Amino acid sequence: MYEYAEHELRGLLAPPLVDTKEEQARRDRDALAMVASLAPANVAEASLATGHVVQVDQAGYLQRLAAQHAADPQMAGRLRKQADSMLRLAGSTHAMLLRVQRERRKRQADPVTRAQDARTEQRLLRGLTEATAQLRAADVRPSTAPEAGRSDPAPQASHRLNLRLWEACKGAGPPIRLSRTFH
Repeated sequence: MYEYAEHELRGLLAPPLVDTKEEQARRDRDALAMVASLAPANVAEASLATGHVVQVDQAGYLQRLAAQHAADPQMAGRLRKQADSMLRLAGSTHAMLLRVQRERRKRQADPVTRAQDARTEQRLLRGLTEATAQLRAADVRPSTAPEAGRSDPAPQASHRLNLRLWEACKGAGPPIRLSRTFH
């Protein structure tokens, strides 16, 4: 899970003030510590936590850019508005993470839903393992030459994997219901 966060953070964080390897490593360590402090328990929560950390980082970067463009009030104003928008998005992402964590804790506290979740997780893992094995056995790889009428052959293999996962997970139990609907 933290490998996922580390990978995502590396590609999305703003450059440090002094762009050296040491500063990049410090920035990455600090961001990963911020993700860890949000206590994600699964990859979905890690994704939300990572998103929140990146959004806060990007807002800070936009604020620094606004300060650098102080001589151009129009540009500085636009950058500040973008930073404010990013901070609102970060707050919204953090609130969503807290709601998801609260719902997970409620489900874990109930032995029935905890057992359902364990069965669902096992079915998903088994389905993923079987689908991956079938694709490997069939040696499914995107061809270098696209099929007639297709510009990218990769989605076909991806679609087969998704279809096999869906078929393997049918009847895996009820989905987690959050108290609010997110769009």
